[in-house]
Amino acid sequence: MVEVLAEAEPLEVGKMKKKIHKKSGEEYLLCPRCMVDMDKLVKKDVVIDVCKKCGGMWVDAGELEKLAKISKEDEK
Repeated sequence: MVEVLAEAEPLEVGKMKKKIHKKSGEEYLLCPRCMVDMDKLVKKDVVIDVCKKCGGMWVDAGELEKLAKISKEDEK
């Protein structure tokens, strides 16, 4: 089940701070609150960025609706 505790104002992609892993070249986001790198959690085809410090979760536009749909399908 997906429960939304609070919704943040949408951030423009260009405003999210990013880092690139030196060895793998993989790009990852920094938490807009803590400026700490975030882990990626994948649920079906949705990537959820989770802050290692505050536990905040960030999804791209439209992905919250996808998660709700996945949750409903899983309940069946």
